[in-house]
Amino acid sequence: INAEYMGSRQQSDKTVIVYATLAGSVGYLFPIAESSYRLLTNLSAKLYTEVPHTASLHPKSHRIYKGERRQRFVHHKYRSPNIVDGDLVSRFGTYDRRTQDQLACKAATQADTIAATLCAVDREMPFF
Repeated sequence: INAEYMGSRQQSDKTVIVYATLAGSVGYLFPIAESSYRLLTNLSAKLYTEVPHTASLHPKSHRIYKGERRQRFVHHKYRSPNIVDGDLVSRFGTYDRRTQDQLACKAATQADTIAATLCAVDREMPFF
């Protein structure tokens, strides 16, 4: 990563975890502000239940790690490890304004606040 680019975004002190899967997917994890985390977690909870999903796959259940230890504890099956699903919350901008307002109302906020938070998180991303 270009150090000048990183310095211009003032993100050189952020930790980013980049990972790849055997299936060929590439992803990354990085920290966000607690206020953004709370808002986006609340939004994602509403998106899980209120919006139809691709191929009828529930985003949380089909992406969660299903290791041997995790399967023994059924009551922790859908426990979130404090990670916001960026693919899911970024879909918020693709919905029409009426749907955005309804989802924002159910998440106890406004659509403009969610859009501003998503833009702020996008600016915080060190790369990609």
